[in-house]
Amino acid sequence: MPLFQSHGFGNIKYVQAAGEAAEGIIFPAGRLLVADVLAKENPQKALLEKYKADYEAKYKEDVSTFGGHAYDAITLLERRSKPLAQTRKKSVRRWRT
Repeated sequence: MPLFQSHGFGNIKYVQAAGEAAEGIIFPAGRLLVADVLAKENPQKALLEKYKADYEAKYKEDVSTFGGHAYDAITLLERRSKPLAQTRKKSVRRWRT
């Protein structure tokens, strides 16, 4: 019978600590923890590997999915806020004239 974990298991340290007992555990997580074994043509592979390398070089520890989620959230906000800021500037200019 498989053992299911929550998203809180998304830190590779838990898997490493469990050793062979972690074999076959199922848990919801993004592909960040397995970036190195993704197919070369996977559209997420390059970004995941870059994030992983940058994070581990800076913090001297393994990545976890939690930092990946935060990175995704900030990236989405940044990408969406730039067009909104431009639209708002145009609206304010129209209102002032």
